[in-house]
Amino acid sequence: MARILEYTNQVVEVTGFANSFQPLRDVPIVKAALAYDHPETGEIIILILNQALYFGNQLNEILINPNQLRAYGNIVDDVPKQFGGTSHSITTPQGDLKIPLKMK
Repeated sequence: MARILEYTNQVVEVTGFANSFQPLRDVPIVKAALAYDHPETGEIIILILNQALYFGNQLNEILINPNQLRAYGNIVDDVPKQFGGTSHSITTPQGDLKIPLKMK
């Protein structure tokens, strides 16, 4: 679950999640925080998302833009593991944190 830290007073219209969805209007752009529970260390790591889209209860999952992550130096390996030789994860530029991705 995300927590909103601040609203930017900007909104966008969003389309393209599925062919049957109508455009979502007035989606707020926010700065948000996510808690990530590291499965090996038990450490709780707070992730800050700048310029994130806030869908409220319109979506059950949190969507993170891989290109925005890359723009800030993170390594995004979004190739599914079944295609071989991938970590299917997000890794910080320093390499000190690797967050596995999940598929549904």
